[in-house]
Amino acid sequence: MHTLYFYFIYVILKISVGFSAIVSYKERKVVLA
Repeated sequence: MHTLYFYFIYVILKISVGFSAIVSYKERKVVLA
C-alpha cells in the first residue's frame, strides 16, 4: 500500500516537473522569437 502511495507521489512530481519544463521552454521560445 505504501509503495503505491509513493509511486502516486512520484508520478505527480514527474508530471509537474515536465509541465513546468514545457512552459519554460515555450516562454524561452517566445523570447527568442
